Amino acid sequence: MQIRKQLRLKSSSSVARANSDGKGTLVLGRRESESILIGDDIEVILMRLKSSKARVEVSAPEHIDINRSELLESRQITSNNYV
Repeated sequence: MQIRKQLRLKSSSSVARANSDGKGTLVLGRRESESILIGDDIEVILMRLKSSKARVEVSAPEHIDINRSELLESRQITSNNYV
């Protein structure tokens, strides 16, 4: 069984900035097998680094949608072309 190092993000212990859209941003460096916890029920794990690619695992409750941003952008462009 692989042991994962975890980092719990709390506003009191990390420096975060608000973007113009009101969303917070935090940039972190991670090594293989290290994870980031978002709230109590979302975990993002850096599984593997190879060249310029990273393999990431996201664990979240079923009611949370997990999508790749480029797929959402291509769907939006496609739907805008048919409007």
